[in-house]
Amino acid sequence: MVKIGQYFTRPSIFHSLLFGTVSGVVFYSSYIGLRALKVKFFDTDHIARQSRWRYLEKQQLYQRELAQDMNSAYVASLVDEYDPVALRTPGTPM
Repeated sequence: MVKIGQYFTRPSIFHSLLFGTVSGVVFYSSYIGLRALKVKFFDTDHIARQSRWRYLEKQQLYQRELAQDMNSAYVASLVDEYDPVALRTPGTPM
């Protein structure tokens, strides 16, 4: 007991190492604990992510409808140009 007690009698390297280790463990564990509390109770990032996801889905639906409208307009323009007489083979009667 006397040999261990002599390390605590005056400031030494042992005091610095012990203080640094203990303060590091306390600081890091408090940081992890506060981070866990923040994520558990005060995290609002998922709300922003859901909003962006809904906006992306709306954009995709709009783009899909726009593509369908453009395709139908293209097919309608092809129908307007359709001429069955022009499609007959050469030399056949009209």
